[in-house]
Amino acid sequence: MKQMIKIQLKQALTSRGFIFSLLIGLAICVTHFIFEVIPYYEGMLMNLESDYMLKNVYSTYILWIGQENRTIFSFAYFLLIPLLAALPFGTSFFKEAKSGYIRCICTRTSKKNYCYSKYIATFISGGLAVIIPLLVNFVLTAFIFPLSNPEVVDSVLHIRANHLFSHLCYTSPGIYVMIRLVFIFIFSGLLATYTIYASYFSHYGFIVLCTPFILYLFLISLFNLLDLSSWYPNFILNPGFGIASMLPLLLEGLVILIPTLHKFLIKGRKSDVL
Repeated sequence: MKQMIKIQLKQALTSRGFIFSLLIGLAICVTHFIFEVIPYYEGMLMNLESDYMLKNVYSTYILWIGQENRTIFSFAYFLLIPLLAALPFGTSFFKEAKSGYIRCICTRTSKKNYCYSKYIATFISGGLAVIIPLLVNFVLTAFIFPLSNPEVVDSVLHIRANHLFSHLCYTSPGIYVMIRLVFIFIFSGLLATYTIYASYFSHYGFIVLCTPFILYLFLISLFNLLDLSSWYPNFILNPGFGIASMLPLLLEGLVILIPTLHKFLIKGRKSDVL
């Protein structure tokens, strides 16, 4: 089992899809750093002797792409999360199923091992593809701005007292960022595994790859009709927006998890499914 997981992970993390996903994510995050963060730094230097400059406005925890929610770069990144997560290993099961390669694999290991290792590799590669560019942006921002705590009176962040972990956002922002990154990693991993579920119903790899994004847009449209903007997946994943409850994250996660869990990890071990 462990050996099979290592093999699948190696394939996922060295695939062209993983590299391509990283390049897209890094392009957005580095561009954000160049066009949004650096101008703040230049402005800070210009106002270094001025009373107008407030040190808390120029904080890594406010300026990095994962905390601000006002630029096109932040909006685009969190909207494209399903595609970034699906690119690394999203079509792997589809290709192996359509080519019959699964039969060859299952002569050397059990279908249970194959299913679990494929699911884990798809989950981890999808989560890493989304998290790594965000971490790069955070580190780049931290190179030139202090890790000073935001202050509630600044009203820069959209994190209010009734939001989850709001006290950490202002007292221990590093822990807050780590918690939100864990949420992003898990949700991105689940979105990536949804391609496995889609593989059972589509004859085209491109459709399989786009299925998580289509589901993502469907959820946004649904909650827009229901006037529940706080439930938009791209909002609840963005650390710059506060989460009033864990319910949206849990329910949307289950919508993605349950079909794949049932179809692939439970039924997929039967000979008439794979």
